[in-house]
Amino acid sequence: MTTIMNLVLDPETIEAIIEPIKSTVQLAQKLKAAGHTIYIFANAPDELYTSLQKKYTDMINLFDGVVVSSQVKTAKPNDAIFKHLIEAHNINPQDCILIDDLAESVATAKKLGMQGIVYDKISHVTSKLKKCGVRL
Repeated sequence: MTTIMNLVLDPETIEAIIEPIKSTVQLAQKLKAAGHTIYIFANAPDELYTSLQKKYTDMINLFDGVVVSSQVKTAKPNDAIFKHLIEAHNINPQDCILIDDLAESVATAKKLGMQGIVYDKISHVTSKLKKCGVRL
């Protein structure tokens, strides 16, 4: 039971087993290389994000900004965190595409004027981005 609780609650244990999805990192690199502005917009405990930031510094530095739920005290799909992202990074929602694994978060993004893509398979995401006119 202690091992299970460590897996669920301990950021260092979680950090040791979590790795970025290679195809997602490659997509972020392509978007950045094509001149797009990209953000980390995540629901995560602060301790976990801090640990991952140290472990994957180069990957995180690829992004133009970061909004982590624990740091703003609200989580997706609550529209308050979206409004924080928009205001903190001076984003025009109509110029933004949210890619998220939760349909509820994509629905909130659309309600606020963004486009949204539910992440399922990277090939679907890439195809949908191209349909939105995004060059890769």
